[in-house]
Amino acid sequence: MILVVCVDDRNGMMFGGRRQSRDRALLQRILEICTGQVLWMTAYTRKQFTDTGEVCIRTDAACFEKAGENEYCFVEDPALIGREERIQEILCFRWNRVYPGDACLPICLSQWRRIQTSEFVGYSHEKITEERYTR
Repeated sequence: MILVVCVDDRNGMMFGGRRQSRDRALLQRILEICTGQVLWMTAYTRKQFTDTGEVCIRTDAACFEKAGENEYCFVEDPALIGREERIQEILCFRWNRVYPGDACLPICLSQWRRIQTSEFVGYSHEKITEERYTR
């Protein structure tokens, strides 16, 4: 599975029980990357997506466990992330700022190899950094 996450500078994913991943340009970028692929997510996350284009979105509360090999899984709640050995790659979007996060990514990215980094302008963020990690 290819895990998709959004984090702040302290790897925070949520604050006050709310998502940190709300940005129209970011959501569009995720859909571009996943075109022609399967993208798993929870019903909570699915509410953000309207026009999904050619992306096959599958919604399930156990999305992390159900996502198969080479399928994308967009996780906003770190409590949903289970066995790390299931993850082939991590697609990480960074906000380049600090939010009052109270739930952080439970994976140590320093133990992964970063193979790609790029930046793009978000709708509500002047710069979003996109990173891809592999084992």
